[in-house]
Amino acid sequence: ACGVAARTCGVLVLLLLVAEGVMGFIAGRGFVELHRQWEENVTTCVLSKQRLRSGDHWCSAGQGLLRNPANMTPSMWFPACTSTYLVEELHEFNHANDWKHVIFPSRVGQAGQRTATLDAWWLPAKDPKAPRIVVVHGTATNFNDWSVHVPAYLLRSMGFAVLLPNLRGHGSAGDSVGVGQVTWGWAYHLDVLGAWDYAVQDSHGELGGSIDPGSVGLMGFGGGGTAALVAAGLERRVPAVWADSAVSE
Repeated sequence: ACGVAARTCGVLVLLLLVAEGVMGFIAGRGFVELHRQWEENVTTCVLSKQRLRSGDHWCSAGQGLLRNPANMTPSMWFPACTSTYLVEELHEFNHANDWKHVIFPSRVGQAGQRTATLDAWWLPAKDPKAPRIVVVHGTATNFNDWSVHVPAYLLRSMGFAVLLPNLRGHGSAGDSVGVGQVTWGWAYHLDVLGAWDYAVQDSHGELGGSIDPGSVGLMGFGGGGTAALVAAGLERRVPAVWADSAVSE
């Protein structure tokens, strides 16, 4: 009887270990999977009924007209608790103020990370030498998301200029890590540093000239907050970081 009980316990323990391994595999795969269906569309496009039935609502670059800060606010998703006055003010402000679509590379990595071609919205202040803030979106969102456009609007209202980049594999940025994968701490900080370098140096002459590194800060949300913290840890010239809901443990 004791032997039967021992064998039964052994089988149960083995089953529990297998179940734990399977659940860990599923959870781990979900942890690195990029959920494109949660992102704001980059363009306006007409989706087929088949794509809509499959749950695919994603309009990527090249599939229609580019949604930009001046025209996308009325169709942007906002949380239900968002004030309609805020949405109207954001739309009016973005429609009345300048914006530019800019392209630049990520910073070169030191551990074999691939360099990615990134893009961003440049939202200037009236003063070309105003302090600049790189505002970084979270995982499974992009530079068209409400979570970065609202703080960008508030910052611009206070006289800051804002650069809103897409992280690699998000929005219309290049994907150098494999389709549909999230890199977490592997490469996103290089995208943030590439955006910071661009904001400091204005290497393409699009931003009104270079600026002192001490006048270019970082702000990030969720996974973007994590990337901003890592970037600031590696680049000591970054004067300040605002990280909201960052994964930091």
